[in-house]
Amino acid sequence: MRLVCATEYWVRKYLELARDREVPFEPWPSRLALLVAEGDELVAGVMVYDSTGPFLFFEHLVTNETATLRVRHRAVALMAEEMMNMCRLMGKVPQIAVRHRSIKAILERSGLQTAGAVVMTCGFNQLERQDAGKDTQNSRSYPAQHPHRRPDSAPTERAPRGDPEEHLGVYASVLGGISA
Repeated sequence: MRLVCATEYWVRKYLELARDREVPFEPWPSRLALLVAEGDELVAGVMVYDSTGPFLFFEHLVTNETATLRVRHRAVALMAEEMMNMCRLMGKVPQIAVRHRSIKAILERSGLQTAGAVVMTCGFNQLERQDAGKDTQNSRSYPAQHPHRRPDSAPTERAPRGDPEEHLGVYASVLGGISA
């Protein structure tokens, strides 16, 4: 059993495996994927997505149902160890959503813990809304009379005093950076 590079060949096998396992969303291929193979068969895989923040997201973990439970367990354990190594190397915190108790138990043995939060998501097809015929003014998530409603656009900083033509809202330095 070995980790394999996310080449087109192995990613294609992973996508076929995800389709066979009926993953609710089609995974977006990533070059940071962790893929475990035994011989010419892909045993398990997970897509890895880096963020600009402190997180490294591990999504769409799938195993090959034709492999034995013991082989799948070893593959997920190998991926979990490599997941922790990637996070240490990149200085990131791992984020992974799992549904199966057995996978959760393997990840806990590698040092991951549940945050107690519910992870929610949707597919790209659900992001595209058909607003034809709808009143978009009244279809916001918070009604206008909601007691905690905030204005849609509030300035983050007050505009500087003086001539507005001298200060067009663009600053020559980045906050916390070196000014020129």
